[in-house]
Amino acid sequence: MTFNQFKSHLENLTDLNITLFDGRNVAPHFHLTELGITERTTVDCGGTLRSERRVVLQLWEANDTAHRLSPQKLLTIANKIQQQLTIGDEELEVEYQNETIGRYAITATASGFELAPLHTDCLASDVCGVTKPAKEEASCCGGGGCC
Repeated sequence: MTFNQFKSHLENLTDLNITLFDGRNVAPHFHLTELGITERTTVDCGGTLRSERRVVLQLWEANDTAHRLSPQKLLTIANKIQQQLTIGDEELEVEYQNETIGRYAITATASGFELAPLHTDCLASDVCGVTKPAKEEASCCGGGGCC
């Protein structure tokens, strides 16, 4: 979901419900601790330089159970920060604390949003000849040129 799609969906909501992929709910008293841009430049295992720029929402649960962020308030915050940081229509990710800080994709649902896990992948499988291993395989580097 892009940042502008997120904002458009907020306009149609009366309550802000966020559910994790496993059915658990983000507590309704969550705090938005950060909304910003992350930029990352990497070189993949095939030697290709890659850059990405994403909008990141960081959610945090505190003991402040009376706190409730409405969709309209979040939209106001998003619009203000979009101007301050010159945010375009980048992809949106959510950081949320579980056992460790988790990074999630976000999708719209009828009642709010759902957070889905992100996954890694080989971006240069055509160069190093690696295919996704079966779960029982210990290594993806058996014969590929990327390791």
